[in-house]
Amino acid sequence: MKHFVAVLVCALVAATSIHAETAAETAIKTGQNRISQGHKNCQANPATAVNEKELHEFLEHGGTPPANLGAHELCISKSAGWQNEDGSVNKDVIESRISALFTDAEQRKTLLDKCLAAQTTPEATARQLFRCYKEHVHPIGGHDHTEGHEQHH
Repeated sequence: MKHFVAVLVCALVAATSIHAETAAETAIKTGQNRISQGHKNCQANPATAVNEKELHEFLEHGGTPPANLGAHELCISKSAGWQNEDGSVNKDVIESRISALFTDAEQRKTLLDKCLAAQTTPEATARQLFRCYKEHVHPIGGHDHTEGHEQHH
């Protein structure tokens, strides 16, 4: 009977761990889908569209950003819910998404402090949010399966 209880406890711990990984993977995939859909919507608007080839070159190799990159990233950030219509950070959304990915409270606080640091313009805020996403969230999921180049934002 003791062995059965020990096996049951181990199975429950393993199932909980698997569930936590699945929840984080689901949160990552949902975020990637939001970015992908935002990119498509922003590309459809001449005011927020960027040259795809220039975007790919910039994201892969650095150098000169494509014209309109700030407006494009701000558009995607708003579409993903990261920023409000006025360009301010949607702190509640960012906090809930970080909480879905990171269980350690200290790690969440560090990320929130870094990612929500005040920027001078809404476009600069969008750039900061994308840097944080790429640096802290994207690596959790390993390689990215979203279509196109939007995963690099």
